[in-house]
Amino acid sequence: MAFAQDHLFLPSVAIGISLAVLAVAIVLPGFPSGRYAQDFTALLDGAYRLEHGQVPHRDFMVPFGGLVVVQTWIALKLEAFASPFGLLQISSWLLLLPASLALAVRQPSRPRAVALLLFVGWMALVPYVVEWEPIPEFNYNAVYNRTASAALFLLFVWIFGPKRARFDAVLVAWLLLLCLGWKISHFVVMLGVLGLAGLMSPIARRTGLGAAALLIAALVGLDLVTAGAVRAYGRDIAEMARINRGGGLYFLSALSIRTLPTLICGALAVIWLAGHPARPATVAWRRRVKHPVALLRAGRRPLWTATVILAVLATESQGTGNLALFPVIVLAFGPFASLAAGLAAPPERSRVDPVALALAAAVVVTAAYPLMETVLRRAGTMALRQAAFMRREPAIDPVIGRTLVARQTSETADRYAALWHGPESTEAIVRDAETAFTGGLNATEPAMSLAWARAVAAMGERVRRRALVGPSTRVTTIGYVEPFARLLGAEPVRGTRLWLDPWRTVGTLTVEQARAYLAEADAVFVQLCPPKQQLRDMIERSFRPALDPDFVRVEATACYELWLRQAR
Repeated sequence: MAFAQDHLFLPSVAIGISLAVLAVAIVLPGFPSGRYAQDFTALLDGAYRLEHGQVPHRDFMVPFGGLVVVQTWIALKLEAFASPFGLLQISSWLLLLPASLALAVRQPSRPRAVALLLFVGWMALVPYVVEWEPIPEFNYNAVYNRTASAALFLLFVWIFGPKRARFDAVLVAWLLLLCLGWKISHFVVMLGVLGLAGLMSPIARRTGLGAAALLIAALVGLDLVTAGAVRAYGRDIAEMARINRGGGLYFLSALSIRTLPTLICGALAVIWLAGHPARPATVAWRRRVKHPVALLRAGRRPLWTATVILAVLATESQGTGNLALFPVIVLAFGPFASLAAGLAAPPERSRVDPVALALAAAVVVTAAYPLMETVLRRAGTMALRQAAFMRREPAIDPVIGRTLVARQTSETADRYAALWHGPESTEAIVRDAETAFTGGLNATEPAMSLAWARAVAAMGERVRRRALVGPSTRVTTIGYVEPFARLLGAEPVRGTRLWLDPWRTVGTLTVEQARAYLAEADAVFVQLCPPKQQLRDMIERSFRPALDPDFVRVEATACYELWLRQAR
């Protein structure tokens, strides 16, 4: 390693990146309003519950790991210095930094080591997503998906790089613990990848077993400290699996169709690598057939290339663009598994193999182009069209954090509000503003999210003005997320869900189950807009019959109703 003795170089790079992004977060007055703002509202609600003594999974259902809720709670504690959303990204980078530095120092050159740090920084710090809709604005979703994907990337870097058995068990256990705390699907994939590495390498096998022992010890200790949060996480995982059973294959198939060019190029690369081993076989074919592990080791380059494709495809969620990881992993950080190894001609030949070169180029273009095009288009659009027209809107800060609102987004949000509130006919509004609805009438579209946040703030102000809810009132919301307990400084109800999303985080409820869900609540907000049929059906069939006997409606707008419990 050309720079192994320069102990200050990589830490200096990491500190420089950290200070730069922290300075940007401090200077920025807020983040642009954008798509999936409700996702961050849910994280703020989780942090508020944590502040009131509730523990993720144990006291409220979370459909992913609770670590991001703890990160959001810490970010809110530092809100006086910077936007909580920005601090959330920075905290993810800091959690990944120890493993990133440990693996960066093993790289054979400074450029490759710096590239590793920059790539992890990109995934942890830049709120990018690859959406198929023509929406050029900011995204608030996928924080835990992106950071878990960064942990998966680092695991692959460790597998394809030099090992240091003395410390690697701690490194791998840390990556597994982070992934479990962020996204269970990534954790399961990491276990599978680690198991395959153990079959291929005795060192990886020993390291994996050591990491598993450390992980189990950490989870047992965490469960004892939190009085059962880890076991409750297991129950949440089982419930999510039950609700979504059968859906995984559908989503994987849909994603495969959308990423078909990359998958075809990847399959061709696997086939080419299988026919061009890196070195002549030293084990007889008959012995390899009798010993499956020997067969796997003989085909390790195509096997690992296929594994990377399947791993990044299986962990893709909410448009995080995981497939762009594939060329980075196999071409830049996968020495023996990569197509790059095929670019060097065999010893008996003196020229680069043109097929390998063409396949490598095709993989890079088809995998990385959608991500880069989307990110650059969004950044350029926001910088050129929106930055000069952004303004603060403090009224919605308690709902979605410090927000900068672009003029066009604000105007479109007003049209959405007119759809919900105004006297004009829906047909006239849509006809006059047809070009404004670039994302369709989608509840997560940026202007729709902004209109929703304004509706929440307006409802909160009406309730506060009439003093209908106090600090000791136990509040819950029948809606996708729960913004009102935090907005009104009330008590969040234990045993409810961070997301109440029909067919994703909650299945079909009977009226009795709905009554049990509301048993501890004193005040219940009911979401009416943005209108979505699944939520409307759940309210009408399950929750409204549960509300009528025990609660009375005391306030209502076009978007929310407030029901207070009658005297018991």
